Amino acid sequence: MNILKGRRLLDACAAVVMLAGMVAGFMTASACKNERRDLRCNHYSMQASLDPAHQFIRASVLLRLKIPLDDVDHLTFFLHRQLKVASVTGPGIAGFEVTPIQEGEAPFMPEADAVVVKLDRKTRKDDVVSLRFRYEGVVTEWPAWSANLISKDWTEIGMYFPWYPCNLDYGNMTYDLAIHADPAYKLRSYAGYTREGEAWRFRCDRPTRDIVLTASRTMHTLEVANRDVRVWVHYSRIQKTTARDLSEDLEWLLRLYSGWFGGSISPQITLIESRRTKGGGYARPGLIVLAGLDDVRYKNEREHYMRYLGHESAHLWWHMAPTSSWEDWLNESFAEYTALLAVRQRFGPDAFKKRLEEKALKIDGLPPVWGLGRTDFANAATVQAVLYDKGPVLLYTLDKMIGRDKFMDLCRAMVAGNVSDTKTFLNTLERLDGKDVRTRFEQMLKE
Repeated sequence: MNILKGRRLLDACAAVVMLAGMVAGFMTASACKNERRDLRCNHYSMQASLDPAHQFIRASVLLRLKIPLDDVDHLTFFLHRQLKVASVTGPGIAGFEVTPIQEGEAPFMPEADAVVVKLDRKTRKDDVVSLRFRYEGVVTEWPAWSANLISKDWTEIGMYFPWYPCNLDYGNMTYDLAIHADPAYKLRSYAGYTREGEAWRFRCDRPTRDIVLTASRTMHTLEVANRDVRVWVHYSRIQKTTARDLSEDLEWLLRLYSGWFGGSISPQITLIESRRTKGGGYARPGLIVLAGLDDVRYKNEREHYMRYLGHESAHLWWHMAPTSSWEDWLNESFAEYTALLAVRQRFGPDAFKKRLEEKALKIDGLPPVWGLGRTDFANAATVQAVLYDKGPVLLYTLDKMIGRDKFMDLCRAMVAGNVSDTKTFLNTLERLDGKDVRTRFEQMLKE
């Protein structure tokens, strides 16, 4: 199938649904011009065509956005620069322009352009604005380290691309998607899915920070429902037995962490096995993506994969801090140390000690955690060593300093308080364990 024929096929499949979405979007947008304070979080409604074999995306996106600040007269979104924006419309929209991003403006979206939407008035905090974006393009460029790509063998797109108008500063979102694709491909996102004619339909009602969509010619789903959690494992290369082992290990970790840190287990968790060889794993509220899985290694190196899965599932608790500043140590170092504690729980103290000693050997000469250049991609190995090796070693030192029970009390207080910055963390530590402990640990972070 050539690209022109492929696009015509997708266009024909999507035309009726796209038109219905456009009409519904216009009615919704008109109704909410002066709407305030009734939107739980931002919501995306998307009608799209996806052609993985030819790396083509076309989308019509209705975004209902709650304005985060007073006196806003423009909005900025990031979109992959090879996706050409045809229009941005809606009540109160005065126009838009597409400009190259500034250095440091969107560090995890290096291939993005900025779509600056001008408003015809200044808004108030919590005003709700409706915007309709229409764009399309053939996407062929992304960094080698990216966890997002589009190809005939494996497509995995999300905010790293980004394939939808994205700005993390505007907060979490819910979404519903209707995606048309070549029938040879199977599509997956968070949780389950439905089929409506030629469209794949996905709906995410739990606020999250990314819209992740995957596509493959070979994709299977294992769904496991227990008394308080439903787990979906979407997989394409591993065997069903390995997928079941993954679901059981994930459920064990979720119960363990919930007991340690408090908070109820999310009733729905999705785990996607990625076919990528680069980019590693990542987590979002309600979603875990793992790359590099192998049936034989999963059985023979269970401890290694338990730490890997343990780290990403720990992010369901440790995700509050901004990811583009040095405060990200509150996410990554706590998630990694949590994974080591899970290894200790499952495989014993010797396994824990070995992992910790391996990390301790890597930290000589590393810069301080405090003020780390998180987005210094030229020194990515050093940044990673600080977050994944030095940070956990420091947390182990704190754990020993105050004792395991008090350390878990600290963790529960952080989760309950949604602690997202180091100053608040240190204040919490001082409140629970005294000023001397706070001073000593703050100095460790600065050394």
